[in-house]
Amino acid sequence: MSAQLTRHDRLNKEARSATERIITWLGEIDTNIAAVLGTGWGGSVKLIKSMKLADIHPLFATLADLPGHARMIGIAIIGGKRVLVLSGRIHMYEGNRDAVYLLMRILWELGIRKLILTSASGGMRDCIRKGDLVVVMDIVSHCPSPVDGPPFPVPGPMIRHDLMQTIWGSVPVGRVHIGNLAVNQGPALESPGNRLRVDQPGILGVGMSGSAETECFASFVEQDELETGKHAFVVPITCISNGLKDPHSHKGNTEAMIANQKRLASMLIHVVEQTARQRLKKR
Repeated sequence: MSAQLTRHDRLNKEARSATERIITWLGEIDTNIAAVLGTGWGGSVKLIKSMKLADIHPLFATLADLPGHARMIGIAIIGGKRVLVLSGRIHMYEGNRDAVYLLMRILWELGIRKLILTSASGGMRDCIRKGDLVVVMDIVSHCPSPVDGPPFPVPGPMIRHDLMQTIWGSVPVGRVHIGNLAVNQGPALESPGNRLRVDQPGILGVGMSGSAETECFASFVEQDELETGKHAFVVPITCISNGLKDPHSHKGNTEAMIANQKRLASMLIHVVEQTARQRLKKR
């Protein structure tokens, strides 16, 4: 137990120092909503002020370049709402779970309690076409955890199912489904053969992100002795980058997202608007 507390305490302390650098550069954040823009989603948002993750903490400076992930943090106005944006994420397969945990803890220290997660995923059903959007009701994790301990199912209460139903039922664009997302470490999990390994009823997409961020936020709720889903929650949305039988590559994912930038931007505005309406319970 002491090893767990030592690691979390150390990273939490480093996160607090990092937030000071971010506020010095960006100014007061003044929002409790953040959007993590996954592969290819970055072009759907214009940052009004930003800084590189590499300038925040040495851990982030060790990450290799990854197409479709600018790895910037900044402020954007989305749907008339001020939102903290991560343009590009850190994946568990990149080999540093401390970096994943630290990045999410920085958002937490900045006051983020509503976390919108976007991604590009492989399709798991023939009825879903490239470019279709999926409103994610649950995440099925097959991925190592950035939180100490063995992998565990993502806490369902972190996803407000009533909100996800509302988002799906009032979308401004077509070809939007509602279902579950399977997540594995990757990076080569979205081939047709590997997709079959995570196939379950209700799974519409498979990707490499979403569970790690959700597990981190669930652990922060637990560490601060808050109520899961009431004091903080996540909103996962994914865009299908290729059909069940299509070849898969990160380059192809990025190209598919770029081809759908207008739809992604419209969807993100809708999600932010709906998320902003959700009240958080006071501590």
